Amino acid sequence: MRLVDGNNLLHRVADRPSYGVHPVRETFTRFFSPPETTIIVWDGPYANKRRQEIFPGYKEKRRPKEESKYKFFEIVKGVLRFTPTIQVEIAGWEADDIIGTLINRWYKKYDLVVETNDGDYWQHSDKCRLPLVTKKWHGMTAEDCILYKSLVGDAKDGIPGLRGFGIKSWDLFEKPARDRLRLAIKTEDLSTFMTIEGWPPKVRTSQQMFKDICLYWKLNHWWEVPEKEIDDAMVVGKPNLAAAEIFMEQYLI
Repeated sequence: MRLVDGNNLLHRVADRPSYGVHPVRETFTRFFSPPETTIIVWDGPYANKRRQEIFPGYKEKRRPKEESKYKFFEIVKGVLRFTPTIQVEIAGWEADDIIGTLINRWYKKYDLVVETNDGDYWQHSDKCRLPLVTKKWHGMTAEDCILYKSLVGDAKDGIPGLRGFGIKSWDLFEKPARDRLRLAIKTEDLSTFMTIEGWPPKVRTSQQMFKDICLYWKLNHWWEVPEKEIDDAMVVGKPNLAAAEIFMEQYLI
């Protein structure tokens, strides 16, 4: 089974040379006869709202899709109705959360491939294959990925990480200390956090620091979406080449 991060897919398709083939038609052709069950997941309207309620700076500086790219997204969603793909889009939920929920739900039952080059998904690398995620993450465990983003930060999502804690600090952060930090975060245990040894030089722990790390961990981690919401939102396409051609012709594609 293939789970596709739809927004990530279309940004990649729209931003690369098309070599004479319109990206809408290229996308349609690819998914008209997929070799496996394919679910394409989109960010829903107000997808960032939940995280922004606990951290207003989350994705605050991301530019909204240009008008032309927004139209492109909507046309692709429309033409994919004439393929056998399943599309999922839920108001108030990010594709990351929907896909994370589906991975957790199905990884023991299916061989899952997740199509995205977004490094955030490496947190699922113990449950699925991620062929497009860059080699930068390949030396990390799934949980190290979340911890790294929580400490070092994620500028793309507006998550600052700890002040002065960069890549070099991560390299100096000893594994036993990382393991205890994860335990402290998951149990929300300040006393465990304060007894951690093996921090990089110049790092001074504090209660506020622990609160910040727990917040950044929560922002980076996928959030569970109610399964009924996902099931109700699944739209199964019906292959129809003639209808797809008529649909694309109205946009001169």
